[in-house]
Amino acid sequence: MNRVGKIFAAIALSLAVSCISDKTMEGDGTIVGVGDTIPDFSVQMNDGTTVTGSSLRSGVSCIMFFHTECPDCSKTLTQMQPVYNKYAPEGVKFALISREEPQQQVSAHWNENGYTMPFSAQSDKSVYNLFATHTVPRVFICKGGTVQALFTDSPPPTYEQISGELNKALGK
Repeated sequence: MNRVGKIFAAIALSLAVSCISDKTMEGDGTIVGVGDTIPDFSVQMNDGTTVTGSSLRSGVSCIMFFHTECPDCSKTLTQMQPVYNKYAPEGVKFALISREEPQQQVSAHWNENGYTMPFSAQSDKSVYNLFATHTVPRVFICKGGTVQALFTDSPPPTYEQISGELNKALGK
């Protein structure tokens, strides 16, 4: 393996280990759980819009925290795209927020997988740490700013589970 290949492998391994190392921490890391109100935050999405905690407190919203090198996050993102396709036109607000990764890396992952969901690449954990201390993916289904359902990596949620909770929040 050449020098560039070794560097890439080391970076990929360290990112994968960061996702795996979450699993060795005690508890599930939840700060905001079912029944809690989502905190105030503000993120710039890749489509130029700004999403805030306040803007997600009206109606139904779906917030997901992820890291593109996390295998469970990748599984969940493949489930989220059809959820987004179905529920965004119905008025559900989506905020897909990365945990500690640059815009370029998230954009490359989106392009590689054909995702059309808007995302916010965060270079640190400041927004994530308002919701949790560890463990991605995290999917919050909210109504009126109150968390109605929370999914993590045990196991990663399916389309049917996320869709079912959104239907409940929408009164379907």
